[in-house]
Amino acid sequence: MDTTLHHYQRKSADEAFNYITTFTEQNAENAVLSVLWHNNYFTPYKYGSYFKLYKQLLAYFYENKFLGITQQEIIEKYS
Repeated sequence: MDTTLHHYQRKSADEAFNYITTFTEQNAENAVLSVLWHNNYFTPYKYGSYFKLYKQLLAYFYENKFLGITQQEIIEKYS
């Protein structure tokens, strides 16, 4: 979650990217990953580096062929 990384853990966007990508690589098998990004972090004025981070993460997920599924698909597959 953006707020946890930025506000509580005080990670820079680069540190957050490394943290998230390392986590995903270490937990690549049998895992469901959820990304929560609040709309205020999409503004380049106050949280510009975190706006870029979000786009970096989307590119990373796309390039590494992460499967995007809906909440309903999660319920159907894992319940």
